Amino acid sequence: MKNILWLDLETTGLDENNCHILELGMVLTDHNLVELATFQSAIWQPDVVLANMNGWCKKTHGASGLIESCQDGRTPSKRIVEGRAMGFLRENEIHRPVLAGSSVHFDLRFLKKHMPNFAGELHYRIMDVSSVMELFSHMYGFQSPGSGQPAHRVLDDIRYSIDQMKTYRQYFKSHLLRNDVHALDDAQF
Repeated sequence: MKNILWLDLETTGLDENNCHILELGMVLTDHNLVELATFQSAIWQPDVVLANMNGWCKKTHGASGLIESCQDGRTPSKRIVEGRAMGFLRENEIHRPVLAGSSVHFDLRFLKKHMPNFAGELHYRIMDVSSVMELFSHMYGFQSPGSGQPAHRVLDDIRYSIDQMKTYRQYFKSHLLRNDVHALDDAQF
């Protein structure tokens, strides 16, 4: 089985055409969701970009320390981080990985706009934990307890998503597969 590349971005807002990436993180796991390798980098942003963030972003990214990291003169530029991210794929012999995460379609939109070379190395398919959450909630009434709340720092949020996926996988194994296979027939669509 193939390994899974989990990815998360922190951004200055929701619109990839007018907003910027503040932080990029990746966690490589095996198919059992065991962590194999990580990558994380803040991205330097000019003061004007940070000043134009909405109130929620300023409060959240200020409290997490991300704004301060993005203002540090030693923080690499977007192009350097993109090159390092591509290097992470090469170092770990990851070729056209399926992207995984929570609402990872959002992250992929930003990557296509701001890091097109890196985005071009990724598979077009995604594994979206948010979609699995909605599926289990609507079809089975199951809400993942998770392990806390997303912290809005990339590695913490990725690990939160991986924990959620482990919970859904366990629920599926213990309730749906263990019980009558016709339980799927009883699902409400």
